[in-house]
Amino acid sequence: MLVAYLQFYPEKGNIKNNLEKIESMIDDAEFDILVLPELATTGYFFVNKEEIKDLAEEAGNGVSFKHFKRIAKKKNSLIIYGFAERENQIYYNSQAVIFPDGSYIIYRKTHLFYKEKMVYQPGNTGPVVVEFKGAKIGLMICFDWFFPEFSRILALKGA
Repeated sequence: MLVAYLQFYPEKGNIKNNLEKIESMIDDAEFDILVLPELATTGYFFVNKEEIKDLAEEAGNGVSFKHFKRIAKKKNSLIIYGFAERENQIYYNSQAVIFPDGSYIIYRKTHLFYKEKMVYQPGNTGPVVVEFKGAKIGLMICFDWFFPEFSRILALKGA
């Protein structure tokens, strides 16, 4: 299993540019799983909900989801990326996991850090484990790692 992690500096507030940058960086790469950073599509550190409201996307229906769904199918790979999610008027710091067939799973960050609480709600998905090509993958975003109970739950779920 070939796992790729793309580290880059997303431009705050410019989803189109960030998606283009990601695609240009992975175009020739081969991988089974691609992991992108927290809030890879929007950039990081928004100070209020007003800043994020036009950038946040509905799970399974935003421009970034459609973009990565196409790549997952084309590369026959699992894509894991961070995005600002909107459900009604509630915002989450989320991770989408897109399978090659277009199905997906969402994890919403549980442990918000510092001023993230001014923008996002704590996630309500609980710890999420996905399976791909025989591997069980536990999902967490940034500050979630600080809480050993979270990792323990993922391990108990088989990750």
